[in-house]
Amino acid sequence: MKIQKVVIPALIIIGFLIFFGAISTLTNKNSKETKGETTSSSTQRSESIVRQPYVAGSFYPADSQELAARLNAFLSGVDKIEASGKLRILIVPHAGIDYSGNVAAGGFKQLEGQSYRRVILLGVSHNVYFDHIAVYPSGEWETPLGKVAVDEDLAQTLTDEPQMIKSNRQAHEQEHSLEVELIFLQQVLSDFKIVPVLIGQVADETLSSLARKVSNNLSDQTLLVVSTDLSHYPSKKVADEVDRETIEAILSGNSDIFTQSIKKNESADYPNLVTCACGAQAVRVALQSAKLLNLTDFKKIAYENSGDVTGDNERAVGYAAIGVWGKTENSGEVMLDNESQKEALAIARETLVEYISHQKIPSVIATSAVLQDNLGAFVTL
Repeated sequence: MKIQKVVIPALIIIGFLIFFGAISTLTNKNSKETKGETTSSSTQRSESIVRQPYVAGSFYPADSQELAARLNAFLSGVDKIEASGKLRILIVPHAGIDYSGNVAAGGFKQLEGQSYRRVILLGVSHNVYFDHIAVYPSGEWETPLGKVAVDEDLAQTLTDEPQMIKSNRQAHEQEHSLEVELIFLQQVLSDFKIVPVLIGQVADETLSSLARKVSNNLSDQTLLVVSTDLSHYPSKKVADEVDRETIEAILSGNSDIFTQSIKKNESADYPNLVTCACGAQAVRVALQSAKLLNLTDFKKIAYENSGDVTGDNERAVGYAAIGVWGKTENSGEVMLDNESQKEALAIARETLVEYISHQKIPSVIATSAVLQDNLGAFVTL
């Protein structure tokens, strides 16, 4: 990513309080440097807790070399598709890689050569009941390919207790749907952190609240990965038909159209059709987030169902990879995450001190992607 210089012009009206505050800051800083003192944040990070892999050895190989070889084989067998802009949202399946690995690889192939600092992993709980959205707050996730740190600042930003978006580690311990995506991410990306989020039984208002938070925090360096399979257990013929309608509804970019399509087909008399999308709530959040960001470039990357893999035409599960590309242009206000807030505060302080001391407005480099956008912000010192 090209880093551009951001010059912060300001008309600074200097009063006595600001003047003496700045002088005090400089004096304290010089005093500490003279004495050789160091300062540290009073906020301590949580002691690192490592989530152990839950489905290694069943959904994918537990041996790191075997797993890497399998993933590379899947990725080498698929191609990138033509798309403009950067991939912002990726919808991918989460079955065992023997079943959905080829389709998942088609989605994750689009990330090769790209860089992201954060990935929000969004899915729906399959094994544990809870009445909220569970954000994994801190620590690391481990797979046979290594450990990936949780972005604590972004996790805290997404958490909203009054809106039923809570910190909850336990909900993630026996869940496979996000872990299966992580191994692919480890294979195609480097130097990234994650924020795992699982949706429980929640109201539509809570999904909308999460969508607003996600959209406010998606940027050039933050990717949303949504985990879902499609139709469960109808015949292959029915799966092909129902999944085609579900995919078309997702490609519309309209959450209401998607929800109506799911309801229509799940209420129809299709034998053995249990659900049209086990991660439907996560897909709804993705579609609402895309709308808030004015993202409209939806593309189907790949589709298969288990019948294509196993030859069993009587009982199938559908798998699709869908991407959303474009520039994240939020239609509402942009909320800075904790890291960006700290950087904005540091820039404001540096500008004020430099102007008071030397009557110059400094040129500074903003590393946060959102701070490089042409926006305005109030900074309270």
